[in-house]
Amino acid sequence: MLNLKQIQAEFSTIEAALKRRNPDLSLSEISELNLDRKRLTQEFEDLRHKQKTLSSVFKGGNPEEIAAAREELQGISSKVKELGSARDEVESKLNALLFEFPNPPAPCVPDGATEDQNVEVKTVGEAQSFNFEAKDHLDLAESLGMVDMERGAKIAGSRFPLYIGYGAQLERALASFMLDIHRSRGYTEVFPPFLVNRDAMTGTGQLPKFEEDAFATKDDMFLISTAEVPVTNMYRDEILSPEELPHKYCAYSSCFRREAGSYGKVTRGLIRVHQFQKVELVLFSK
Repeated sequence: MLNLKQIQAEFSTIEAALKRRNPDLSLSEISELNLDRKRLTQEFEDLRHKQKTLSSVFKGGNPEEIAAAREELQGISSKVKELGSARDEVESKLNALLFEFPNPPAPCVPDGATEDQNVEVKTVGEAQSFNFEAKDHLDLAESLGMVDMERGAKIAGSRFPLYIGYGAQLERALASFMLDIHRSRGYTEVFPPFLVNRDAMTGTGQLPKFEEDAFATKDDMFLISTAEVPVTNMYRDEILSPEELPHKYCAYSSCFRREAGSYGKVTRGLIRVHQFQKVELVLFSK
């Protein structure tokens, strides 16, 4: 989420950087809404102060002063409610817009409209060639009895793989292998809840932008799309002192995504599925 103070201080710089990502992006509406929010807040606070001043008349004023104050307060009270509602509405629009904006790219990132314009930074090792025809990963897994997509679909619907035998063992072994590696490197293992509240999803940028990709319950809880969501929110609304940092965590979880925006893309196999397992790393540092 873009910082409003930073937008005000570096408006042209941030807007120019955002236009490198998308020429249609503009901070003008955010700036206008922020000005409206400030104006309404100031008017609201001024009237609230006047309310308190007039209310003090009731403690020691004469009957004429009290009657005049009461009459003026009636008009002010309704105006305060109107201003408060207007301010809340503008603030809601402003926050919704801020959540939709991406972060500006780093200055060192080259411009480019497609992946063909990516710049290769370095290569490691040499590309290998093999004298056999590679098999599709799903064909290979199903032929070995490791994955059963049909029975997974029967149980839960399409794009829910059912791992069997060596497939199930491989999932478990890979998770254990990765967790052991990260623990040996100073990471503390966490096994988080797979359901989180709306604040947790919003705090890691999953909402509101990717709400259509999330699995939600009737009581406004969400199945996590990555263990990053619950682990990052461990310290939400807390202030950590520099002396206690870094905090290093690794977490294994199932991850749930509707992949609502993937229509038209290749969906066969184990890539764009609704549930998959992953080991996540989260590091809190200065």
